[in-house]
Amino acid sequence: SMKNQIAAALLTLAVSVQLSARGSVAANTGYELPANELSLSYGRVGVPSFIYTMGGVLGTAFTGGFAKMSTCVSTGIVGLEYMRSVHPHVAVGGLVTYEDYLLGFDSRTGKDAEGKAVYSKGPVQNHHIFTVMPAVKFPWFSRPHVSMYSKLGVGMEFMYSLEVSVSGVDEDGNTHVDAV
Repeated sequence: SMKNQIAAALLTLAVSVQLSARGSVAANTGYELPANELSLSYGRVGVPSFIYTMGGVLGTAFTGGFAKMSTCVSTGIVGLEYMRSVHPHVAVGGLVTYEDYLLGFDSRTGKDAEGKAVYSKGPVQNHHIFTVMPAVKFPWFSRPHVSMYSKLGVGMEFMYSLEVSVSGVDEDGNTHVDAV
């Protein structure tokens, strides 16, 4: 719906909330910059989820429809950043992020009476993606409510995956799930 598309578009823009702790660093402009900054952010589409989604689309295309991407869900990326000003033009700190991503494929098992493809439910992979990134920030324009800066960060990404598959449904309609 249009409401969901607008919400997704707004969430795609990383929303950041900054909190300044006690202390400050004097800037050349006469304003004082916070000595400590804590930022909480949210972003909608990350590189890993984009790569998984494109891989799923290409996998469906290259198998000629024998495999079909059935599940493609991301929580988005939640980030927490801390920066400490060590000089009016240099701050050091780091960023940690988390994203949960579900990806699943179904297998074509045949065709129905009308000739349409019939698929069996395949496993769903649950990827937990963590990023740890030390960073250096170089503020080059600062005013009381506006700051412009350049930031350099290099980090590592860690991923933990869990595969969940439906192994069957018994006579009472209970679903049995296997976690691998």
